[in-house]
Amino acid sequence: MNYGEIDGYHYAVIEETGLIVVRSPDGMMRMLPASNDPEMTVRSFIERIRCPP
Repeated sequence: MNYGEIDGYHYAVIEETGLIVVRSPDGMMRMLPASNDPEMTVRSFIERIRCPP
């Protein structure tokens, strides 16, 4: 299983589906679509939620 932590956000890739589970520092969990580069996907997600349009 591919997993890691970026800026307090923990993530793991579900091997069977490729989906990425992200747990934020406040405990909320999100599912992100499968990606060839899960770390970059999580970094992009963090940037989007920190700086909404």
